[in-house]
Amino acid sequence: MFKNYRLMLLIGLICGGLAAFGAVTAVNQKVGAVPAVVAAKDIEGRRALAAGDLTVSLLPRSALYKDALASVSQAVGQVARGFIPAGTVMRASMLLPPDKAGISGILSEYPGLVAVAVKVDIETNLAGALQAGDKVQVIARHKDAGGGRHEVVASAAPVLAVNDKGVILGLTPEENGRYQQALAGGAAISFALLGE
Repeated sequence: MFKNYRLMLLIGLICGGLAAFGAVTAVNQKVGAVPAVVAAKDIEGRRALAAGDLTVSLLPRSALYKDALASVSQAVGQVARGFIPAGTVMRASMLLPPDKAGISGILSEYPGLVAVAVKVDIETNLAGALQAGDKVQVIARHKDAGGGRHEVVASAAPVLAVNDKGVILGLTPEENGRYQQALAGGAAISFALLGE
């Protein structure tokens, strides 16, 4: 009979421990939940956010970064720095104010580079295939009495923007100097697209 009391006491302690654990977990889930702004759909980079792009979900505080947004109004009108997949918790570091989202905003992601515009032609937009985000090798072709020569002006320049008028590249100050010197010498400029 003595053994039964021990068994009942052990079962009681186990049940009490499980009940306490369940109560603490339930309280943490309810009390620790805070509103967080989440991407309601895929958001393309360099696009201003609208209220329809976002939703608010209750998430555990411990699962959020310190700069997680709590209100849709904090994100509406801001510009996405890059592609944001649906379901992503929105953070202040993912967004730019509209006045920073132009080329200078893009350039802020490439410290030490300057933005340089290159007139568009078949060789500088790679037959229309060039896109922002690509990396290119910039080549200057010089014609001279010996038949010509070429030089690599920039080995891995990021493409910041592309439109029907031109291509904007990010170049180091040294690369920009070589590019300007090549232009002044009458060189033809072409790009070679680099892989990942």
